[in-house]
Amino acid sequence: MLLCRLPPIVTEHYLDRDNVGAYFFSSENGKTKIESLAIGKKGIPMTTFFNAVGMLSKEDEALDDELEKLGQE
Repeated sequence: MLLCRLPPIVTEHYLDRDNVGAYFFSSENGKTKIESLAIGKKGIPMTTFFNAVGMLSKEDEALDDELEKLGQE
């Protein structure tokens, strides 16, 4: 039983890897730092994603600590 039919793939709508860029945005000394990422055969490297998650986790912990201090005053 066929539930749905997929439309035909139109390759002219694909992004050309030569015309696409990947960038990692981070904050450094109150300024935004933009780092260009190399796109490999398997796509964008995941290490930058895990680095971003790690940084966000540290910021979250710091905010939690500050909120706890405010609650104790």
